[in-house]
Amino acid sequence: MHEFDEEIDALAAKILEYSLVRLKKDPPLDGPWTYDELYAEVGETITESGLGGEKALDLFKHVLAQACISTDHPRYLAFIPSAPTESSNLFDLVVIVTGKHRDWETDRKSTRLNSSHLKLSRMPSSA
Repeated sequence: MHEFDEEIDALAAKILEYSLVRLKKDPPLDGPWTYDELYAEVGETITESGLGGEKALDLFKHVLAQACISTDHPRYLAFIPSAPTESSNLFDLVVIVTGKHRDWETDRKSTRLNSSHLKLSRMPSSA
């Protein structure tokens, strides 16, 4: 379960491919689904045997991602809209895979790291 084997390597490739495709295209607005609509589409997702990585990714790509409003879409008119840069989205992956987001102390440091990265990504290339 906690080893990077061939099955996890294949899943990682699919997840990274999905992530890159999503980052490269214009974000979809999508929209909220009701509980009944979601349940009819996906059924039980927490089970004794689990779904497995590929099935979970498939459900996310084809149902769950579409059942939530994308906060990075220009028409997402929330009080605090999301407008991440491509580099900040990619850097979030770095923060997550290094386990720097799991408790208060590292969250505080990760926020500082991410803020520093955002400042650097906005600097002109001549700086």
